[in-house]
Amino acid sequence: MAAAVAVAEQLEAEGLKPSLKWPNDVLVKGKKICGILSEGMVGGVIIGIGLNVNMKNSDHIDQPATSVLIETGKRNSVDELLKKLLIHLSIRLDEWAQGGFSKVRKNWEAKVPNIGKSVMVRDGGTVRSGILVGFGDDGELLLCALDGTVSSIWVGDLSV
Repeated sequence: MAAAVAVAEQLEAEGLKPSLKWPNDVLVKGKKICGILSEGMVGGVIIGIGLNVNMKNSDHIDQPATSVLIETGKRNSVDELLKKLLIHLSIRLDEWAQGGFSKVRKNWEAKVPNIGKSVMVRDGGTVRSGILVGFGDDGELLLCALDGTVSSIWVGDLSV
């Protein structure tokens, strides 16, 4: 989540208006521009960031997608973009190391457009729907069902 905030900040610096989709996507105009995967290991976490930089079209992708090039009309040096992104990553990952999600919560939630809105979360064959009321202390999604009960959801694919 800290990495997603960092990517969103760099995209803002490029003149874009990104939003975050729990748990690991960055969108621009509702289209995926970045996916983030992480894997815990002894002594740390490996974070993989797939940012569409100079992709010319998204015809070959099975979901709505975009790139920095598509959105801005300018080709970018991947090396230069990476250098700038690493600055944001360093700041946000240091914050996470100091206090977990609580340190990045404000910046994360400011970029999540569907708080307070009806959503669905799919986890395999299970589909849950309700109102996205926010995120728990560890970044888990908090979903309020029709009966008013709030559930913590740790994994799944969110859709509006």
